[in-house]
Amino acid sequence: MSSPEIESCRFWRKSIAVEDGLIGLYPAWNAVVALNTAAAAVWDSLRETGNRDETVADYAIRVPDRAAMAQEDVDACVSLWRQAGLLRLPPSPEGPRRGGLPGVSGYETCALNICIDVLGQSVEISVQDPVLGAAMEDLLADFPRSAVSPGVRLAALGPSGGWRLCQDGFFHRAAADLVELRGVLVGEIIRMAAGTVPWRAVVHGAVLSKGGKTVLLTGQSGSGKSTLSAEMLARGWKLIAEDCAAFDAEMRVAPMPFAFSFKAGSWSVLAPAFPSVGAAQTHSIGQRRVRYQGVPAKLRATRSCRPDLLVDVRFREDLPEGVCDPVKLCAIESLQLFLNEESFVDFEADVDDRFLNFAIGTPAWRLRYGSSDAAIRFLGECLGDAE
Repeated sequence: MSSPEIESCRFWRKSIAVEDGLIGLYPAWNAVVALNTAAAAVWDSLRETGNRDETVADYAIRVPDRAAMAQEDVDACVSLWRQAGLLRLPPSPEGPRRGGLPGVSGYETCALNICIDVLGQSVEISVQDPVLGAAMEDLLADFPRSAVSPGVRLAALGPSGGWRLCQDGFFHRAAADLVELRGVLVGEIIRMAAGTVPWRAVVHGAVLSKGGKTVLLTGQSGSGKSTLSAEMLARGWKLIAEDCAAFDAEMRVAPMPFAFSFKAGSWSVLAPAFPSVGAAQTHSIGQRRVRYQGVPAKLRATRSCRPDLLVDVRFREDLPEGVCDPVKLCAIESLQLFLNEESFVDFEADVDDRFLNFAIGTPAWRLRYGSSDAAIRFLGECLGDAE
């Protein structure tokens, strides 16, 4: 018995052994699932056959000890994976490129119009909305300005005619609101920085290096990544990426000169290290109130680096200042650091499993800490006194 949802299983990757367990990957949805031996047999059979009845018969052969329960086991797996969203067909390649919205008419008045150098490519950025325009001007402050005729023109337009991004005068991508439009514009700049070879992954996180060692800090928005990163810069670390880390095929993160994004609540804490943050303009896009802070060139890394350590961080007010609470992550937990709504891993392009092996093979920790001093001390210990 086949159906559209069972046919979606053909887009899964064959189960993969990691440490002492197994995982299944659905690249189109950036999804990962832990599997035991029996579930892996169901997973692989559904992937190969795209047929539920054939899977039941195949499972009975693969797992003879469970032959009498084959139908029940397959049904249980299918039900569980349906609930997890793993039985959806891949999204349309068009994705957010919803039609029906206009391109650039030539009559728009833009609040921002600058031409920046994006890793050697001249890109013109135009923004119609004054709120977004002011925010993007501060966010892109450290990008070199380009005097060369732009090779690409990006225009973020709206609300008149709908929130949308246009490229070279033509409609490119739609956005539901101003918050999404900001993300679409930033994402397009990052995509262009890759040149002709797409990034293997773009991950929500900060990357810093010191003494030849590199760390990737992940965590949910508001976890304290930017504040900790700023404190690390004050201790001699170099910034490679802030907020978005773009990985190439060698698992190196490329330097991206976006400004620091400091959320309300961290400004007074960061004032000693960054005095100008107190006078910076406050930008309110959606629910977030942020101030952007440029980073001096001497505090930025100039070459791509491969992270030696992955750390999921969160500041905890209830922990004493000198205390941190580290927990070593297993391979599957490490991989899950990269699977969230703010990150993208091109598992379909990762046919050689380079990113997968990097994610599960790099030492990874979950770190809860009561002060930046405690967190930085822990990072230094993990990296051999890079502190």
